[in-house]
Amino acid sequence: MLKKQTLIRVLLGLLLLAGGTHLYFRFRVAPALLLPEIQMQTLNGESVTATQGQATILIFFATWCPDCRRELPVLSSLENRITDLNIRIILVSDESVEKLQQFSSTIPSRFELVKLKGKFSDNDIHTLPTSYLFCQDGSVYLKKTGAIEWTSELLEQFTKDCPKK
Repeated sequence: MLKKQTLIRVLLGLLLLAGGTHLYFRFRVAPALLLPEIQMQTLNGESVTATQGQATILIFFATWCPDCRRELPVLSSLENRITDLNIRIILVSDESVEKLQQFSSTIPSRFELVKLKGKFSDNDIHTLPTSYLFCQDGSVYLKKTGAIEWTSELLEQFTKDCPKK
């Protein structure tokens, strides 16, 4: 009887471990994403397309997300370098237009703040922030969940390594 209970406990433990591992990797790995697939709109309701032809940083974020809010001032401090390297920055949220309009005054005007059509989960985004760096040809240079340590060196390497259109 004792061996049977021990065996059941071990099997339940392994099942919980496997389930936890599956959930961790499902929600911590940024999903595959292509620029044309992302349905977004301006705060005025006009469609936005993240097209190829320009290096692009696309960040899925929320105004309430602490890691997201910590990243923005760092990116803002790199704004001159971002301009020099001709990198487009798109901040994508699924929050209400009203909330995003209130938040828009806190970010540099060069950053594009857009609303995702639908919810994050519709695009398999389950962790915030989730960031993508797209090269000029539309290929993914980097995809990452969680905060990124944005540096001038990272941005320069990004534009240097990307194939030109």
